[in-house]
Amino acid sequence: MPRNGRQIASIIASAVCVSSLPFLLGGGLPGERRLSANDDHAKRFGLAGAKLFAADVQLPVPSGIVGAMLGARLGFGAGFAAAFLGPTAGQSTACFARRGLLRQHDAEPRGG
Repeated sequence: MPRNGRQIASIIASAVCVSSLPFLLGGGLPGERRLSANDDHAKRFGLAGAKLFAADVQLPVPSGIVGAMLGARLGFGAGFAAAFLGPTAGQSTACFARRGLLRQHDAEPRGG
């Protein structure tokens, strides 16, 4: 399907607007005060980020932004661990749920 220049420009403009929306709503780029890895809320922030990644199985989560915020807030090691363990937990849960549902479906008698 050929597109003219105006359609391509509107697609690019909407993609830029959607990707910059979290920064506009958050008041710009996060500062050091909000990204301190040493405060009392850093562990809760990491857990919330891991839960967001786990929910990515069912919900569209902007993983690039969440991963960058985890790395900036928690540092490379802890941010990487949260960004790795969250999706692993979500995908594993979805896999086991799917297996259980398919096993139930296969056990039901079929009419015919």
